[in-house]
Amino acid sequence: MKTLVTLEKASLSRGYGEATIWKSPLHLVMIAAAFLSVTLGQEGIISAGYQFTVVICRDGTARAAGDNSQGQLGAGSPDPYRATPIQVIQSPGVALSNIKAVSAGGWHTLFLLEDGTVRAVGDNYYGQLGDTTTTDRNIPVPVLGPNNAPLNNIVAVSAGGRHSLFLAADSTVWAVGNNYNGQLGDPATNNQSVRRVVKVKGPDGTSPLRGVIAIAAGSWHSLFLTKDGRVWATGRNDEGQLGDGTTQNRRIVVPVVKADGSPFDSVIAIAAGDEHSLFLRQDGSVWAVGYNAVGQLGDGTLQRRLTPVRVKMNDGSFLTNVQAIAAGGEIGVITSGTVWGHSVFLRQDGTVWSVGSNHDGELGVGTTGNTIRLAQQVLKPDSTPLTNVVAIVASRRNSYFVTSDGTVFASGDNWRGQQGNGTTSDTRFATPTNFCLARVSGASSLPFEKPSYRVNIFPNPTSGLFTVELGGYDESLEIRVLDLTGREIQHLRGQGPTFSVDLTGRPGVYVVEVRTRGAVLPPVKVVVTE
Repeated sequence: MKTLVTLEKASLSRGYGEATIWKSPLHLVMIAAAFLSVTLGQEGIISAGYQFTVVICRDGTARAAGDNSQGQLGAGSPDPYRATPIQVIQSPGVALSNIKAVSAGGWHTLFLLEDGTVRAVGDNYYGQLGDTTTTDRNIPVPVLGPNNAPLNNIVAVSAGGRHSLFLAADSTVWAVGNNYNGQLGDPATNNQSVRRVVKVKGPDGTSPLRGVIAIAAGSWHSLFLTKDGRVWATGRNDEGQLGDGTTQNRRIVVPVVKADGSPFDSVIAIAAGDEHSLFLRQDGSVWAVGYNAVGQLGDGTLQRRLTPVRVKMNDGSFLTNVQAIAAGGEIGVITSGTVWGHSVFLRQDGTVWSVGSNHDGELGVGTTGNTIRLAQQVLKPDSTPLTNVVAIVASRRNSYFVTSDGTVFASGDNWRGQQGNGTTSDTRFATPTNFCLARVSGASSLPFEKPSYRVNIFPNPTSGLFTVELGGYDESLEIRVLDLTGREIQHLRGQGPTFSVDLTGRPGVYVVEVRTRGAVLPPVKVVVTE
């Protein structure tokens, strides 16, 4: 049977209540981004943990800066901090290369390599590095599977406060590390931390959760986006961050729900912060749930929410046309009293908006010390809007922005030199850093503009060979197949209305971009199984 998505003379909704004509079937979702989410096609090119930052460079190596007390920079030795970016290595004098994606957690870092294996480095007190030990590492080591061989066929990684998630090509999820709040989603572990990966279980608590296309690890909770556009959550829920309408911790995944108790659906991207969660829906709107004492939910209040509420802009209107989301916070720190947290949103026009705590200028709006309850635009040091952004990250009290040329900008706390500019001075505007030019590609910021054609991709999932069909269009087509970091895998040209693509022997999740003479159609994802 064909898997079909219909694109009918409509763009993403540009306002509350407008009709949305996207039709998303079970096996096809157009965007999915993981923890500390970034733009489609740019997932994982930059990530930030608790006062440290890691960037993938154009050559597939990585540079890191900031706190290195646990060896989380992967430079070969622990030291207090590095204010100037340093090379991540695989052995003394040899750079770690062929890096596909990076995810930084509390004090540890995960590197997804091109071959589908994962390297991990830094704090390992709870076994979050997945090497079956609790020994901290300052050079990245392989994450191991249940058979003690390197974990493989991984397509996405997400590092939480003290735990790690790995999305496999078969759309199941492996998890490891701290589990005191049930964030690993495996009730058989009895909320005990684990040093060897376990499968995240479905709502029956026994069989694996399946159909997952995106993962997000927060400080103490985890989110999973499935191909039907719904979200499942597990772990700590004291502030309602799981979005299930309660404040009860969960060790078995539960569905995120609407205020009426029905499943929260039509989600295309997720982000997990410290005690709040964000959801991007197909209509370009953003919804938030959980802790809100510093306004990080962006609904104009300081009231915590147990089910998702819609984010607003500083004029009181709803935030629209969003393509990527990022949730920040204390990241793995147990605190009392007010907990800082903020949210960042990338819009389709390449501008960025932010909301929540602004203690150290992390919102990039030119001020410090205040709490902002409605999303404001991120600015450059000359007080003009930051534009041409293709990737965003939110961490403890920092935000990071990558522009289309690969330049990395930062705002907020810089006490440990995590902004990589050679200083420890905070910034309140989006300010250029000294990181390498990040590896970006032309796949980012694709506009959702008025395609009037029907795009069929079938079969999906596929064992490798699939067909792209553009109904009603029998002229020249250009098709680009990209991995989740935006790296081009195939670039094909031919005559419509159908075109065959062969990815046999390359299991994973890929983005398919279709161009006609008059339009760039919304990108779609295809899952290639073994």
